Amino acid sequence: GLGYWKQNLYLLQERAPKPLAVTCNRVIENRPPQYGNEFHGLIDRVEADRMLMEAGEGAFLVRESKRSQDAFTLCMLFDGRVLNYKVFLSFFLAAKSEGGKARAVAKAPFLLPQLIPDH
Repeated sequence: GLGYWKQNLYLLQERAPKPLAVTCNRVIENRPPQYGNEFHGLIDRVEADRMLMEAGEGAFLVRESKRSQDAFTLCMLFDGRVLNYKVFLSFFLAAKSEGGKARAVAKAPFLLPQLIPDH
């Protein structure tokens, strides 16, 4: 039942490494306001992988996406593997009803601490 899944989710969460930001020591012009020192600007995947492997399990960083101009890549080392996730810069839209009419309103993009707990 549901208790089985809750227990397994809890065990998975307990097994997960503590997030470890790989900080950038370079000055990054136009650093997006939603990112801190974990943002490395335009670095390639090979360089990101090397930094994560050196830092160890749970390490993460954010870099500019080379393929998508409107996106960043969240890179993390989990279970001995480097995982890459595309994070879009665009704002999220939400529907808001006013007087029976729905209209789209912009919401601020999420901040990295909302994505990676305990960071």
